[in-house]
Amino acid sequence: MGDILGERPTEATYLTDSSFEVQTADNEDHTFHGVMFDLRSKTDLPVHNMLVEEIWVRGCLGDPVTVWYTNGPFDPVKTTPSRWTNVFRSKMEPSYRKLACLKLETPIVIPAGKTVGVYVHAVSESDDGIVYDNRRHDVVHEDRFVVVEAGMAHMDVRPFGNMNPWGMGRGAFRANRTFVGQLKIGVKYMLWNPEVHNQFPPQFKLMVKTLLLCARRPECWLHFVSNEVLLWLINMCSWEWPADPRGGMDEVRGPRRANPAQMRRYGGYNIRHEPTDLFAEEQRKHERERAQPREREYRPAAMVHYAYMWDNEPDEDD
Repeated sequence: MGDILGERPTEATYLTDSSFEVQTADNEDHTFHGVMFDLRSKTDLPVHNMLVEEIWVRGCLGDPVTVWYTNGPFDPVKTTPSRWTNVFRSKMEPSYRKLACLKLETPIVIPAGKTVGVYVHAVSESDDGIVYDNRRHDVVHEDRFVVVEAGMAHMDVRPFGNMNPWGMGRGAFRANRTFVGQLKIGVKYMLWNPEVHNQFPPQFKLMVKTLLLCARRPECWLHFVSNEVLLWLINMCSWEWPADPRGGMDEVRGPRRANPAQMRRYGGYNIRHEPTDLFAEEQRKHERERAQPREREYRPAAMVHYAYMWDNEPDEDD
């Protein structure tokens, strides 16, 4: 029977099964020539890969506006053009208030559990090419599918250049800056097979277990269906078919607000990228320090008064 039916497919044959939009916060903190950031595909759902189809930004834009991506985090290769792939290049008219669509010539493919670096750059005569924000959280956005990480602003009019407009100082990148705009992302799901059973949500796995148990009961009509046909039927089921497809899944944690010390640093002009792992480590240290009781020096009021009255020695400032 297996030879007649052939091998079960492992992924959907269509380009994308569904699409969604990611909208980031817009506080209008800064503008300059570009912004780099990481996109991380999650594994909460049985996703085969995701495809970034459109990127929406605002600002003076310019001639040209370009979009690039690299497989893996952006930071180690931010000044190495050969490690990046260009997926958009066009002259764009200024769009200061409304987001402008950059429809990618080739979608950026992000396999499940992987990270890609994204770079949006505008060649403009002024320094208001692309709007971006100061970092305020550990991540910019998080949902069931994707995490948008904090990134870096780019101040060089040349793509991947490392010279700021003043021609001196600490290069053209500023850390703890975040993408402002919108992403349109398509999702391509994997199809169920025994070897990927554990990558499906709890309710879908329960449905599979129920069907297989029913097939073992002689009084059930599924008992007369061969195992191979039954596995093919399950293979064609969407992960959303159970009555409560997201039941039993962990809650999406979402972005965590930075503590006051981090907020002060994020508003500065640091040139070293700070990944999310560093944020989590700092938060744990901050929480430990807050949990510890503060030690206070004990000096009775009478002793303080006595010392004040009888201290006739001159101060160093006198």
